[in-house]
Amino acid sequence: MTVSNNIRRSGPYLGNGVATDFPYEFRILDAAHLRVVRRAVDGTETTLTLDTDYTVSGVGDDAGGTVSLVAPVGEGETLTIIRNMPLTQGIDLENQGEYYAETVERGLDALTMGVQQLREELDRSVKVPVSGDIIEVDELMANVRTIAAMADEVDAVAGGIGEVSIVADHVSEVSAAAANMNAITTVAANGTEVAAVADALPDLAAIASAMPAVTLAASKLPEIEAAPAAAEAAAEAAAAAQGVVDTAMLGSVPVGTLIWFSAPTPPAGYLLANGNGVTPVYPQLRQLYLDAGSPYGTDGNGNPRLPDFVSDGGRFVRGHDAAGARVFGSYQADALKAHVHNYDRFAGSKTYPSAGDSSSSGPTGTTPTATSLIGEEETRPKNISQLPCIKAGDGVTNSGFVDVSEVANRVDAIDLALTTSLQIMHIQDQKSAGAHGGSFIQGGERIRELNTVITNTIDEAHLSNNRIALPPGIYEIDARCTAFRVRLHRLKVYNATSGIYIITGTPHYSDATGFESDSQIVGDSNPAEARGVFSLQEQSFIEIHHRCSITRNTYGFGMAANFGDNEVFSDIIIHRIL
Repeated sequence: MTVSNNIRRSGPYLGNGVATDFPYEFRILDAAHLRVVRRAVDGTETTLTLDTDYTVSGVGDDAGGTVSLVAPVGEGETLTIIRNMPLTQGIDLENQGEYYAETVERGLDALTMGVQQLREELDRSVKVPVSGDIIEVDELMANVRTIAAMADEVDAVAGGIGEVSIVADHVSEVSAAAANMNAITTVAANGTEVAAVADALPDLAAIASAMPAVTLAASKLPEIEAAPAAAEAAAEAAAAAQGVVDTAMLGSVPVGTLIWFSAPTPPAGYLLANGNGVTPVYPQLRQLYLDAGSPYGTDGNGNPRLPDFVSDGGRFVRGHDAAGARVFGSYQADALKAHVHNYDRFAGSKTYPSAGDSSSSGPTGTTPTATSLIGEEETRPKNISQLPCIKAGDGVTNSGFVDVSEVANRVDAIDLALTTSLQIMHIQDQKSAGAHGGSFIQGGERIRELNTVITNTIDEAHLSNNRIALPPGIYEIDARCTAFRVRLHRLKVYNATSGIYIITGTPHYSDATGFESDSQIVGDSNPAEARGVFSLQEQSFIEIHHRCSITRNTYGFGMAANFGDNEVFSDIIIHRIL
């Protein structure tokens, strides 16, 4: 056979604590020509033993076979299978002896498999570049030996790799500290004061993190000074609105409505349905009953009575049949439905004796007998005691129409306005001094880079991968992006979540004429703008898109001013309105 498969290893297979059969996908000449390695969760590797830990099937098959384990590979562990044949040659061909092509081919197969085995090991080896020489190898080995001699120190550094990364991220500050060593020495002489400052670091950090908000608050000082009065007015409006809502809710239930209340005292505006008279204190309910002919009777003062649902241990409600004979509101005592019981009674006749005969007689009547008393004092279904209440109409009556949902919406709007009045997000595309804005390619919308958050006081808003994440709400945006020598260009605001453009700016023109030399670049830079108000119904990602009519490489998105501080090529301000 030929060795047409170049696969040199199978795995690593991830264990699940159940599976025991794992395939290998290359040909072997003997079951012993495999190395099966189990890697534990902690990284420890163990070479398994043939016929003890596993068995092999498929020996000699070009497509490979299966390694069957005695015990499954645990969760988090892996199993890797590689070829591990001895690199020996056991074929002895005698001069002018018999020639068997299969024997030679088998030897060539073994040789090829050995080469593949070495290739697999080389793939896992450390290598020097193709252009390297022996000197570089010697230097590499010297470095390896040096690191090996410092193993303890390397382990110590590895244990603090998080701190090392932090220091690496602040290498410029470390360099600055080295340049100011004299000042550091002076500070060291004032250890007590430094310790006091160190103890206050959390407070200082909090102040520093709040500086953008402080700056924004300073710019909004007139609004902030007016905020207490506005808040008080809003609170009064909210209280008034709540009163309207409460009144509207009370007035939405008709006077005379019967409710079953799940508390032992009636709610506001309701009377206990106990048969008492309705006095003129409750004119609406009293007039309702008078107009109905006092269906529950009157008291000694001529006042119509409330229905009585609490006497006799509590009474049930029965629907009124207008076509029936019963009067509305009338009381009906308890009763059992009329019915008949069938029973067997004894019957007999009298006999009289004659001369010489005996006589007997059968039953001639019955004696009434009562059974023992069973059951309770009433016939009733299963029930739960609740409080019967009648809407009395003693609340303020709204003579006009009140849209409760509109009132609630206005109250919510007042509350939201108070919480969103200072919610703003300021984002820029900043680059180091002297760096241009980047290439501007014609023929389609280009996503402008956004990489720096100047201020963010909008809850749940953040910047990620040139996208602005915003929660649901109503927003006002002012976006400005530079362009250099690209002729016509226009800015648009894109909702990447819904896939639609929500704001389109007016077209702008940046003259494409100019010239470039080794010392200077001359041309026209004119920023594009997109402003407007938009609303979001869900959490959304916003992008700033820019399109031009002429491609300009390197500085199409803006020419660097090179004044020593960061360059700014995009400036986005978003204010949350509601």
